[in-house]
Amino acid sequence: MRSVHDYVEALRVGRPFAQANYGDGEWGCLLGNAGKNVNGEVYEPELAEGLRRTLLEPVPGMLFGTNPGRRLGPAADRFIADHGLKSLAWVDKEILSGANVRGELRPFLEALRKRDVVLVGPQHLMGLPGYVVGLHDFVLVPDATAWREADDTASVVAELLQARPDAVVLFCAGMASNLMIPTLWSRFPDATFLDLGATLDPYVGRFTRKGYRTPEFRLERKWRNLGFYDPRQYWPDRFELQGEHYVAGGGHQHEHERQVELVVPALRGMLGGMVSTETTLRVLDYGCGPGRFRDELERLGYAYDGFDLIPELGTVERIEAERYDAAVAIYVLQHIVEDEEYATALHDLHRGLKPGGRLLVIDAVIPTLPPVPGRNMHMAPRGAGPIEDVFRLGEHRLLDDGHWVGVFEK
Repeated sequence: MRSVHDYVEALRVGRPFAQANYGDGEWGCLLGNAGKNVNGEVYEPELAEGLRRTLLEPVPGMLFGTNPGRRLGPAADRFIADHGLKSLAWVDKEILSGANVRGELRPFLEALRKRDVVLVGPQHLMGLPGYVVGLHDFVLVPDATAWREADDTASVVAELLQARPDAVVLFCAGMASNLMIPTLWSRFPDATFLDLGATLDPYVGRFTRKGYRTPEFRLERKWRNLGFYDPRQYWPDRFELQGEHYVAGGGHQHEHERQVELVVPALRGMLGGMVSTETTLRVLDYGCGPGRFRDELERLGYAYDGFDLIPELGTVERIEAERYDAAVAIYVLQHIVEDEEYATALHDLHRGLKPGGRLLVIDAVIPTLPPVPGRNMHMAPRGAGPIEDVFRLGEHRLLDDGHWVGVFEK
């Protein structure tokens, strides 16, 4: 295996392989050092002996991943030379993890989605979304002591492989992976066994490696790997990384100023006439963000509630049924990519409005180009059509070449 393409091709044509990785933790342990790895697995003599045995008594056909820049290079190289292990099938274990950090893992994940996959990993990976990898089975292991249960865990995997002998088994089980993969490979030569380490962690919100913590990865490359984005993760991540900068506009102040120029007249013209001096009407700002239009809505005479994916930015945590006389969704619906989530948003808005209540939507015009991973994949404007399936259309017009406004009634 020399590239991501090699892994993709093996998965595509159903060519089985088995790879266990030996990074700083595995080398530190099997060389007899004291300490623990980044996952908190303590280097113990019994574990060290098991790891050494996987190299000294290798199962034929195994691939052995290691990292060329490992800190233990000289000591590991001496161990390899002293025990005649240079002839083993060594590969760069950073091929997949490096592609992950660079935003180049999409072909690999797409290939996995077409296979029967079993994941062996800790509890936090049980929440892995199906759009990352669709799992047929999940085998739970402890976080830092999985190696003590390696034999029992391998037996569970073996039972699963009796029914699907050509499945792909992904291991995110620390140093226990190195103990289990050779045992299973020797028994199930038609299956694929791959040590993924922490590769899947960022897709469950665990940024356990330095490369996963950068804004470039969390806000762009992670989603490029997936080929789309999940707003429920993207916007909270962006808020966490940008903080006050996000509240101030996230570096897009000119764009926001232009939006205000378009939005304020629309708010006044389409919602201002509803307000009277006798009653106070309540408005819901759906996807309010930092409340950029709160002052204007309150100046119009509305009592304001803001709802957002980021709880810290909203004033309400949930939308109560028939509470609102009006609702606004300003540059929000265009960011809901998945059709099911879009339908849920419209249902929530409809449920929150009183009978006869108005919904004002301002969005981008439907683009002529498809979403591009890493660029505009967080945009999926649909126009007024889907909204008219839920609400009655009151008025709909272009604000300029790039934006439209519509008022809808319940």
